[in-house]
Amino acid sequence: MKKTLKFQILTFITVLMLLIPMTVMASSAIEPGLGETLKIVVAKMGDKEYATLEELAAEFGDKVSYEDNKMILVEDLELTNTLYIGQADADKVTLVIDLNGHNITAPRRVISVQNADLTVMGDGMVQETDPYYAAIAVYGSTDSSAKNYSVVTVAESVELEGYYGIMVSQSSTNTAYGVVVNCDAKITAKSDATTTGSGLYVNGKIQHITNAPVFNVGAAEINAPGCGIYAAGYAEWNLNGTKITSVENAFGIKAGKFNIKN
Repeated sequence: MKKTLKFQILTFITVLMLLIPMTVMASSAIEPGLGETLKIVVAKMGDKEYATLEELAAEFGDKVSYEDNKMILVEDLELTNTLYIGQADADKVTLVIDLNGHNITAPRRVISVQNADLTVMGDGMVQETDPYYAAIAVYGSTDSSAKNYSVVTVAESVELEGYYGIMVSQSSTNTAYGVVVNCDAKITAKSDATTTGSGLYVNGKIQHITNAPVFNVGAAEINAPGCGIYAAGYAEWNLNGTKITSVENAFGIKAGKFNIKN
C-alpha cells in the first residue's frame, strides 16, 4: 500500500515536471498572435518591406524629396510592383504624395492603401499601364467599429488612369469598415482585354450598411468605357459637381445610398 502511494506521487511529480516546460513554451510561442511575431512595416513593394517612410523615400533616391510624412516627386516613378501603404495590424500610416508635375506608374494596381491616410496632390498622374485593377486600391478594416481606418484623398490637379480610377475592395471577411474616399481628380478608366473599366468602384461582396465605405466626390471628371460609377457593393456616395462621361452608363448601381447635388 505504501509503495503504491509513493510510486503514484513520484509519477505525478515526474509528469508535472514534463508538462511545465511544454506549457511555458506553448504560451510564449502564441503570445505575439497565432504563433508568429508581427513584423511592423509602413510600406511594401514586391518582396521588399520598409519599416519607416524615410526608408521608403530612400528607395527612390534622388527621384523624391521627403520631409514630415510628405514625399515630393522630383522625377517620374516607374514602379514594377504595387506600392502598398499601411499594414492591417500596425499603427496607422499618414503619407502625402505631391506629384509635383510628375507621374507614378505601375503595370497593375499602382498604390494599395490599408490602415493609412493617403493624400495625393500636385499636378501629375497615377497610371496603371496594364489596366486590370485600379490606379488606387483601398482596403478597409474587419472591425465594425473602425473609423477613418483607410482614408484616401485625391486632389483636383491629379489624374488617375486604370481599369478603375479608385476601387474599394473587400477584406477576408467581405467587409470594408472605416473607408473614406475623397476624390476631386480627373479619372480616365480603361478596359482590359475582355471587359470595360469604370471610374469609381466598390466590390460587390461589401454589403454591410453600418459603417459602410463613404465616397465624397466633388469636382471630379470621370471618363469611362463602362460605368462612370459602378456601385456593385454597398457604399454611401456624396456627389457634388461631379462630371461623368461614359459609354455604357453614368451609374451602375446594385447597392448603396446616393446623395447628388449639382
